[in-house]
Amino acid sequence: QWLENSPWFTLALDGQPRSWWHSDTGERRPEDAPALEGNRRLSRHQSTLSPDGRKLLTYYGGVENRPGVHRFHVWELESGRLLCQQTNLTLPIIHSRRRSGCEAFAFSPNSQTLAVGMRDGRIVIREVDGGRLMREWMAPANSCDLLVFLPGGKQLLTWGSGRARLWNADTGESIRSFEVPLVYCLTVSPDGRFLLVGGGGDFSGL
Repeated sequence: QWLENSPWFTLALDGQPRSWWHSDTGERRPEDAPALEGNRRLSRHQSTLSPDGRKLLTYYGGVENRPGVHRFHVWELESGRLLCQQTNLTLPIIHSRRRSGCEAFAFSPNSQTLAVGMRDGRIVIREVDGGRLMREWMAPANSCDLLVFLPGGKQLLTWGSGRARLWNADTGESIRSFEVPLVYCLTVSPDGRFLLVGGGGDFSGL
């Protein structure tokens, strides 16, 4: 949640805020600061839970009084601690029949790293705790609408502009690519052999 006319965000438990953090810098608000005032209001957002169930990514695709601002925060659920954040992103948006949203995020299977796909084709791998940049490489523009790690975390699959691409997540090297029709969501089987995609109301295995 965030306060109107304020840059402060919080992860709340049972409706009660824990610590407040500055949305742009990640700085924690001092406990002895004057009380925050304002109407609590939700922005257009979505969230993704890490595979270990201990971390939550929240994505804000712009707010009413700050249009065009795109940011994500990764939280430790038990403590409410802000693990990392990034602001002023330019991320792809998928428009389906029922909703529009950003799916250009993927936790690694061990929940220790996060992959983010940019609209210009950049793929960024960061450590979850602290946000340290581990690696970055360029893919074709508009090719990272969807991201998913394969089991083991050594390979990353992206989809965009009707094509799926498989990458070496450690080096950024392209492994192969193949055509896939319109996709709104995708997942990989636990053994890494099959890709299940959904789009246009239909699901298919690849």
